[in-house]
Amino acid sequence: MTFTDRARDLFSTRRPWLDLVYLSFFFFHWTIAPPDLVEAGLGFAALGLFIGIYIFTMRRLDWTVLLGAGGGIGLALLMAEENWGAAVFMVFSAPMIARLPDAALRTPALVILGPVIILASWLAGMPWWWIAAVLVLAALSALSAGAAARRAEREADAEDREAEASRLGAEAERARIARDLHDLLGHTLSVITLKADLAVRLFDQDPARAKAELDSIQSISREALSEVREAVTGLKARSLKAAWEETRTRLMEAGLSVEGGYADVPLSPDAEQALAMALREGVTNILRHSGAKTVRISLESSAEAVTLSLDDDGIGGAIRSGGGLGGLSDRLAAVGGRLDIEQPGNGGTRLRASVPAATGVTP
Repeated sequence: MTFTDRARDLFSTRRPWLDLVYLSFFFFHWTIAPPDLVEAGLGFAALGLFIGIYIFTMRRLDWTVLLGAGGGIGLALLMAEENWGAAVFMVFSAPMIARLPDAALRTPALVILGPVIILASWLAGMPWWWIAAVLVLAALSALSAGAAARRAEREADAEDREAEASRLGAEAERARIARDLHDLLGHTLSVITLKADLAVRLFDQDPARAKAELDSIQSISREALSEVREAVTGLKARSLKAAWEETRTRLMEAGLSVEGGYADVPLSPDAEQALAMALREGVTNILRHSGAKTVRISLESSAEAVTLSLDDDGIGGAIRSGGGLGGLSDRLAAVGGRLDIEQPGNGGTRLRASVPAATGVTP
């Protein structure tokens, strides 16, 4: 994660720590009626106590949040007569509860919070306008904090699904390689072993036949090397249609909606492999970085070019030419194609991988 990504995450509205900026309302009363030394000391002590409670409960996000909210209400009522800005402690009780992930705690606590605020404030002798202001501000802050918390939960769930889909994909690929190596090489290596043993036994008795066996071993070894390459690079050597189906499944398993359908177009093997790699690299970047909900994949053929298009509705971000995208550009350039990446004004990322029709289309 880059420094920019860390800063964006730290100052995201999903983070409860940003809510602490609203504690500045506590000091508004002091701008009208400056406090004496004792009142200021008590005020800062109350602020420190509340911040400690808030950080403790927001890190736990369990039943202790209810105690923290109750403590905020108590602090507000104790100090409100001297400083009406202390109402901010009571207002904080609503977003604290709204951020609870456990709906069994969150929902009933929010339902009874309003009556608790009204009753406690009335018993403490607070004026009606003070009670009304606290209720309105508490409701608004609870809605905002609750929406941010639920959004964070959905994003965390999506990241978990993507990580699980990636893990399952890696496991499936390892299993495929193991299976292919076993199936392709088991018989071949057995034959090589037998022929090598035979060549050793014939070396003195029948040199010509021993040489023939060694020549056979050499030929079989070349076949084995080709089979190893086939097993290890089998993913890259799959057709564009297979890559299309594989990446579509991967996106759907990660919870994304996929639009667009596959259309057969005539392609040379090199061009088809380059577009298949573009599809896999683009989908990998979407799963890792975009935060998208919908992806559209299309394949278009014209007199000039065959173009693979990937459009997502994610957050966009920095476009880096190195790494996978750099290698992808080189692969496309090798067949006379090109890679274009854009970020439309409405968000998301658009990837276009094109090969010239003269290169990509077989006669």
